[in-house]
Amino acid sequence: MKTLVKVNQLEKLSRAEAREREHAARKTAAANASGSSLDLTGRMSTFSPTLDLRGERAEDALTKLMVYVDDAVMFGIPEMKILHGRGNGVLRQVVRDYLRQTRAVASVGDEHADRGGDGVTLAVLK
Repeated sequence: MKTLVKVNQLEKLSRAEAREREHAARKTAAANASGSSLDLTGRMSTFSPTLDLRGERAEDALTKLMVYVDDAVMFGIPEMKILHGRGNGVLRQVVRDYLRQTRAVASVGDEHADRGGDGVTLAVLK
């Protein structure tokens, strides 16, 4: 990260202070790293193979879909269902365009007509 700061806003640290701050930063980073592994276990236990995007705006739905696909790939989920509804087809188009350009996705298609038809997208992961 780069930033521009006026010289009069800078503060000179002694070597001891610099070492203390660096040590504190390392400790914080280590704590965050260990905490995230526990968080992954929790996220995996609550992960659902179905994502409901009905009623979402396209931009918000795309953000949720990106996170969802990343998690599904990380957890090794073989197949995902994305509920977007029929409506005007905007969500369906956004979802399928994203899934088709994602390398981890092997195929994209409609769910069976009895289980939602074109209102639900099935995505099979590699």
